[in-house]
Amino acid sequence: MPSRLIPRRVQRDLAQKIKPGELTAIYSKDIKGLPRQEDGNACGIFMLMYALYIVLGADFDFTTGDMDTIRTWWCLLLLSGHSVVRFAQKRKYEDQIARITF
Repeated sequence: MPSRLIPRRVQRDLAQKIKPGELTAIYSKDIKGLPRQEDGNACGIFMLMYALYIVLGADFDFTTGDMDTIRTWWCLLLLSGHSVVRFAQKRKYEDQIARITF
């Protein structure tokens, strides 16, 4: 559901329940290297990846061209019940191996 459909008061109250205290808004223009969506059907996956990378403090290294692989990754993650952090670490490790071997 787009945030504009949820009243700001409800957003603020929910945010305070999740993490009490002062919150800082982050806008896309403030984030260096933020990948841009180039199609009309990957917005949900982009939002998931933005949140994941921000929480993990990782450099953004995905593009619209990666969306099929990323969708598969999220499906496997959700179906397997594994930790996002462990999958992210595994992906980083596998990426390092791929760079060395190819």
